[in-house]
Amino acid sequence: MAYYWLYFSLPLVMVISPVTLTGRARLGLWILFLMISVVFVGFRYEIGGDWENYLEWSRRIGGETIGQALDGKDPGYALIIWLSNRIGWGIYGVNVFCAGVLIGSLTFFCSRQPLPSLSLVVAIPYLVIVVGMGYTRQSVALALFLVALVFLQEKRIWLYVSVLIVAAMFHTSV
Repeated sequence: MAYYWLYFSLPLVMVISPVTLTGRARLGLWILFLMISVVFVGFRYEIGGDWENYLEWSRRIGGETIGQALDGKDPGYALIIWLSNRIGWGIYGVNVFCAGVLIGSLTFFCSRQPLPSLSLVVAIPYLVIVVGMGYTRQSVALALFLVALVFLQEKRIWLYVSVLIVAAMFHTSV
């Protein structure tokens, strides 16, 4: 449990710290946090409500052809599983990829908010720890939905629709 509190405290310190970083120092801190986040979320072991289901998907899709893998539901997620198994990374390759999409998308979304660090602090307990670690497909879909919202706000409708289509390939709830 201490790891979760330590992880949560990193962006919290960025919010409440009296020291304001600018330029490269601020960018470096964000990149460091992003890397820690991807490792923390991506290399989890037996964590999450769907862990066993995802392992079973990985075993099943690992032995299929690309056509068979993409024939089922959520073809975006199935493609990531298939590719990860082909290069020998298994479920961890899938989790690291999905964590990268989640954290990258969340950072993109938070960077467009008036208080980016505070937005990140608010998102970590539920979006990153619960959804990101517990429901991998849904986390990617939700993360891409956040990116789509930024495009909608900027009135970039084609990008908005395109990102929503990709998000729906990971989970139909989008």
